[in-house]
Amino acid sequence: MVEITKDQEYINNRGEYCPYCLSINITKNGTPSIGGGSIKIPKRCLTCDYEWRDHYALIGYEETKV
Repeated sequence: MVEITKDQEYINNRGEYCPYCLSINITKNGTPSIGGGSIKIPKRCLTCDYEWRDHYALIGYEETKV
């Protein structure tokens, strides 16, 4: 197995692969949790069965016309 990648490397690659085995064969694995200005999305690798959560944080907003 490959070492677990560091957060910044995972972010730089837009979270498009498993941080354990580097497979692109990944899927959402459950219901996202939302709260405190962040969203956590559970993920699972279909190649090695590794599970993790992607974390998204609120960084601002943009106006839209109504």
